Amino acid sequence: QYQFSLNVWVGIIGDCLIGPHFLPLRLNGGSYCQFLEEKLPILLEDVPLHIRHQMWFMHDKAPAQFSLNVRQHLNAVYPNCWIGRRGPQL
Repeated sequence: QYQFSLNVWVGIIGDCLIGPHFLPLRLNGGSYCQFLEEKLPILLEDVPLHIRHQMWFMHDKAPAQFSLNVRQHLNAVYPNCWIGRRGPQL
């Protein structure tokens, strides 16, 4: 047997799943921010605009999600509507 791991992003909106999107195994602030800027908008294209305007973004406390560039991006795209370490909510 071999041990392996995956980094997978999946969104939940209502009763729908968005994704999955497979992230790099060695996730850092730069690669996570690149996902948020380049890949996430594509994944959200089919979500109606009125729902996207009411959406909240939540992530856990992984170091890549705590980096300054990620927090700055989330503050710009989801102002006061994201949950995470040093975020505006919780």
